[in-house]
Formats: sequence, structure tokens, C-alpha cells
Amino acid sequence: MKGIVPVLIIIVLLLVTAGCLDFIHPLKTNQTVNKSTSLPGAKYTVGDVAIAQPNDDIGQVVQNYDPVSHKYSTRAIIFDEFGKLFYYEGGSKSFSTTEFEAKYPYKRAHIENPYGLPSQKKEYSAKYKVDQVVTRKNVPLEGVKILSYDYEADAYTYVYAYKNGSGWNYGTTSYTAARTDLEKRYG
Repeated sequence: MKGIVPVLIIIVLLLVTAGCLDFIHPLKTNQTVNKSTSLPGAKYTVGDVAIAQPNDDIGQVVQNYDPVSHKYSTRAIIFDEFGKLFYYEGGSKSFSTTEFEAKYPYKRAHIENPYGLPSQKKEYSAKYKVDQVVTRKNVPLEGVKILSYDYEADAYTYVYAYKNGSGWNYGTTSYTAARTDLEKRYG
């Protein structure tokens, strides 16, 4: 027993000097650290999925935020019927914080890696692009201006357009039509 006590004292002294036991500073307990992941001057953080309407399946994922210029860098995404996320179409876009937060006021999800999502393989593709004016071949002075395309509903939103000299005048009422219907009428 007399030989064990000096060995235990030496072990304790070695542990204290090695920093394994610290009697000077109390042992730290598990503390909940409240880390704020929000960015100064920004509603969304990198990885947030923002949508325009509460039940939308198409939106934007925030890939970067520049606090100096107050701009988000985002990319269009779409949820499939099982809730899996895919890049929708196009590349990254840049929005001012006020413009983006007004256009996409709802946060639907947060993903850890907003850079490595797979691209969605489309079953069909839209023939017309947003802001394109489409006319019939035999009526080139009247047509429609494409405002948006909803992949999920496979429908265009548009306004009527009328040629006025070298420019176009647009109606104020927007309409929605199935992609196939509009492409047949103005194909």
C-alpha cells in the first residue's frame, strides 16, 4: 500500500502538468451556445430556400450573400413530388436584398450544401422564353408577351401584345394557358 500512494501522487502530478486535470479553472459544463446564422442586413442565410407563395414547389436557394453590396446570389430550384430538391433551370442570379425578400417572402427549407444539387431532368421543355413576344405567322402585329412559365403546372402566364411602330404595347390583364395550347396557337 505504501508503494501505491507515491505512484498515484506522481500520476496525478503528471496529469495536472499535462493539462488533463485543471484545478485552477473550473471544469466547463455543456453550455448551449446560441450562434446566430443570420447575416447582418439579410433575412436569409446561405442554404435557405425562399419561395413566392406558401405552397410553391419552385423557388430560389441562396448560394451567397454580399453584405457590402447587399445582394444575394441565388439559383432556381424545384421540389419534386417526393420533396427532393433539384436545380431548376439556368445559372446563378443576383438580386438586391430588398428586391429578393419582396419577391420571395417565405422560407420553405434550409439545406446545408446549396452548391451540389442535381439538375432536374425535364419531361418537356418550354418553347418560349420569359419576356419573349410571340406572334402568329400570318398576324405579325398581334401576339402575346410571355411573363412566366410554371413547370409544375406546364403553363405560361402572358399578356396580349400589339405592335406600335417599332415597339410593342402590352395589355394590363395577365392570362394563363397550358403550354401545349399556347404553343399550338402561336407556333
